[in-house]
Amino acid sequence: DIAMKEEPTDTILQNLSRIELEKVTGMDLAEDLDLKQYPNLVLEETLTTQVVDFYRRFFSQFSGFSEVYHTARNDVELKESDWNWLNGANLSYAREVQYTSPINTPLPSFIARKTTRVREVQSCRLVQQPPFFALETTMVMMDIPYGDSFEVNCRWEVRSKTAASVQLRIHADVKFKKSCMFASKIRKDTIVELKSAYSKWHSMATETLSGKLVVPIKQSAMTQRRHRTESLRTGSIRAGSVAPVETVEIESAVLASSPNHVGGHGSRNSSLTPPTPPASQVRQPSFVNRVQTVDEQRPFNANLPSDDAPWWRGESMWGVGKIALMVFVAFVLISIGNNLLGVNAALNDMRKVAGACSAL
Repeated sequence: DIAMKEEPTDTILQNLSRIELEKVTGMDLAEDLDLKQYPNLVLEETLTTQVVDFYRRFFSQFSGFSEVYHTARNDVELKESDWNWLNGANLSYAREVQYTSPINTPLPSFIARKTTRVREVQSCRLVQQPPFFALETTMVMMDIPYGDSFEVNCRWEVRSKTAASVQLRIHADVKFKKSCMFASKIRKDTIVELKSAYSKWHSMATETLSGKLVVPIKQSAMTQRRHRTESLRTGSIRAGSVAPVETVEIESAVLASSPNHVGGHGSRNSSLTPPTPPASQVRQPSFVNRVQTVDEQRPFNANLPSDDAPWWRGESMWGVGKIALMVFVAFVLISIGNNLLGVNAALNDMRKVAGACSAL
């Protein structure tokens, strides 16, 4: 397995043995699922791998699977920070992911955007014995209608099923932060979209484990770049929360420099090497030849309007567009009403004339 020999250091795998001795705090992810918080089961599947190997292949700092998956979804401008200790936690880590995703909407572009910026805050907990992996995500879509009214919360759980397989369950919910008249439809449509997206994720993960889909090491991890920031060292960011847009630098490590962040030397779990399929069955992901490093990519928020931008730019522009559309619809309805009133008046005049003629 060439990837095993060349993979760079991962923070979570490096400290895996050390954190087994730490105590669970209130900031750590719980091992038990809270169905009230995540009531909707969107995926339940079995994968031929082990728990630690599942993390290593799909969520580690050097895994390129995320780039392959987002490219298959036509997402662009993917940015991922490294895993860093979650403030106040002994066993959990957090990172931030940003990308731009296409919007499936029949509305024209002057009413609704065709793409949206997406921000995810991910927190995870990996346990070696007994094998267990939990991932909690909070996703905000910033450029869709009513995008500021709700967030999408998901929880992944991976547990051993047999000696060579794991059970993957993903639960989700749509949490509304303020009232919305379309809340029921948004929740229903979002759950449907999540089921489709995670079904695709599972299909690609199965191909990766079987060796049909080759996933290279992330190039930014190969260069061992590590960025730090002071913006989120407040200790107030909990698992599943989202930092304000203006305070985040996606090229920086999220929730870094916790007092517990010390370099351990835990043993790395050796995993099963997938079988090597015939060359004719191996397909290379399209992003391999064009992926850029963090320093080469355009900053995520570059050239985007700020909160204090004039009214004709930024999110307020979409509010103006909605108002203009409502005014146009009202004008059309009024015109139709006036036409109907005119027809009624003409009919009344004709009745009067007919009545006068009959009187004669």
